[in-house]
Order: sequence, then structure tokens, then C-alpha cells
Amino acid sequence: MLDTDLDERDLPHPDDPELIELIREREVQEAYRFLYNRRDNPPTMAEWRQHAGRALGKTEANEQTDRRLRDLRKKFIVETVHRRGGNPVYVLRGRKRIVVDAPPISSRMEAEVYAVMGAYCRMCGLSPGDGIKLQIDHKIPLSWGGETILENLQPLCERHNHGKQAFRDSRRDWFGDPLRGTPAHGLAPNR
Repeated sequence: MLDTDLDERDLPHPDDPELIELIREREVQEAYRFLYNRRDNPPTMAEWRQHAGRALGKTEANEQTDRRLRDLRKKFIVETVHRRGGNPVYVLRGRKRIVVDAPPISSRMEAEVYAVMGAYCRMCGLSPGDGIKLQIDHKIPLSWGGETILENLQPLCERHNHGKQAFRDSRRDWFGDPLRGTPAHGLAPNR
């Protein structure tokens, strides 16, 4: 069993009307329910896909099934924990303090990012020709005051984008104080 350090008061029960108001999409609600019920034994992506197939009546899991966990990360801290010798598991840690519900990056903006920066991961250099899928990442997250502008966007492979998200979520307290002094928070940076 993993030590999840959960504060039960921070996580609404899956049937709580507050959760239903917070998460309107049925499939994302199901992702929350599954992670909530598996807090003592966090699931792998394969287990989530299998559960989603049964619970949501999907004949096969696909990219949209995986996206439900990413959608859940907009409002909750879902940490990817890499176990030695095993597949990573997904741990529901708590509710995010600041929820940013911004519109998705437009296709036009995505095309502009690739045109300016290239269609390869800015961390590892791999491209779709190498068998990876690229995602557009906010260098400074929206929740930290970042904006959806070209200068704040970069292409990352799924692995590095998710790793960056998990690292930020796991280091929230460490990053908190330095970020409070940034222009996005209305203060001049510390020099």
C-alpha cells in the first residue's frame, strides 16, 4: 500500500452534490469515483482503461479514456507515482486550491506553436516520427498566472508533459513562495 497522505475532508465523496457540480462530465466523474475508491490501492492506466470499459460501456479504451484522468487534474491533484519495477500508478492526493477552467488551446494556436518551435518535444527532442504524441504545454501553468500566448507555450511529448505536471503537483509547497513574488501575482519579482 502506498502512503497517499490524503486529507479526507479535502476530497468529496463521489456521490456528493458538490462533486457533481464541480465535475459535470459523466466520464470524468467516473474517473474520480474510480480513483477515490482505489485510494488504498492506486490503479495503473491499464486498470483505469479496463474499469472505464466496464463502467462506461466502452468496447475499447482509447485516447479519450486516458484524457479523463487528465481532465480530472484540472481540479484535483492526481499524482503519477512510478513504482520500482512496475507500471506507474495514479494517486488521488487532494483538491487543487486554485482551479483554472480555461478554454482549450485552439487548433490555430497549436499550429503556430509547431510552426515557430518545431514539431518535436522541447525536452527530449523526439517527434511523432519517433512514435510519440506531442502535446502543447504551458511553460508557466495557468494556475500560476501563465497565459495562453505563444511565448508561454511549447511542444512536449506526453511523457514529459505528464512528468512535468506530476512534479509540479508534488512540489506545490516548494514552488509556492517563489511564485508569489512574480508579476502574475501582482508583485515585482525578487531580485
